[in-house]
Amino acid sequence: MNESLPATNRYSRALNDVEPLIVEGEQGSKIALYRISASSLVSPIPIVLTHGTFSNGAICFQLAHYLADNGYDCWIYEWVGHGKSEFGSLCPDVEKYAAHDVSLVIDRIKAATNSPNLHWLAHSGGGFLPLMLMARRPEAVPDFRTVINLGSQTTEAGRGISGKMMVGIMFVLCHLLGYAPGPQLGAGPEREFHGFIPQWCRWNWSGRWRGADGFDYFQNLSHIQVPTLSFAGRGDVIAPVEGCNRLWSELPHPDNRFYTCGKFEGFSEDFNHSRLIASRAAATEIWPKILVWLQQYS
Repeated sequence: MNESLPATNRYSRALNDVEPLIVEGEQGSKIALYRISASSLVSPIPIVLTHGTFSNGAICFQLAHYLADNGYDCWIYEWVGHGKSEFGSLCPDVEKYAAHDVSLVIDRIKAATNSPNLHWLAHSGGGFLPLMLMARRPEAVPDFRTVINLGSQTTEAGRGISGKMMVGIMFVLCHLLGYAPGPQLGAGPEREFHGFIPQWCRWNWSGRWRGADGFDYFQNLSHIQVPTLSFAGRGDVIAPVEGCNRLWSELPHPDNRFYTCGKFEGFSEDFNHSRLIASRAAATEIWPKILVWLQQYS
């Protein structure tokens, strides 16, 4: 498709041009938050945008501008160890990101905006982090106005021979090198270190979403009464439709909505993992659906 991305000339042209707010985390870690906001807001409820593995906040940048152009207060959250965020001496696994970093980000943004809750809009692994937090801490549910995820799943990337090979290669590389090399694997601009990837690989190899202590996440989602909008790409092998749908179908809110984004469903392409959030096709076919959802819940 030849349509241009939404204009961003009211803002910096790249995420690196935006000065982040640095939040101090555990063990000397630092979390970078970037605020991209409309001068006149249509809603007081902020939106947190975040990325997934092998990625950073840059993948959310154009979408944040699009939403700011439509009157929203957007905050891009970069995971510890990604972009301008720093590990310090922390080596977080998935559960540490969910339990500590997500809580810290929520508290900081709520305090800065004086809002009782927020929208969580995320790609890939960033979409299941708040669900993990709410599964273990039901008291966190009121912090979320809605959840929007694009290509988020936890258990089905290891389906079939090719899926098991992909998951196995990442697992072995992590153990041999101490990290999975995103650029060399063609997975994204960031390395993923030993904390996150082995957990994700075990979930997708076994088909079971369980914590290090045996906590069963699928068995503890039924109290998450938060409206959830989910998108899955028909051409996505990292987050296959079956995995995204399995995760979405366990969430109980009656207004939840699920889109499979492929030619069969009327989209212009069978969206792959990255193009679900950052492509001209996403800007014209997916982002407007997100905007309508936000308008409904703002």
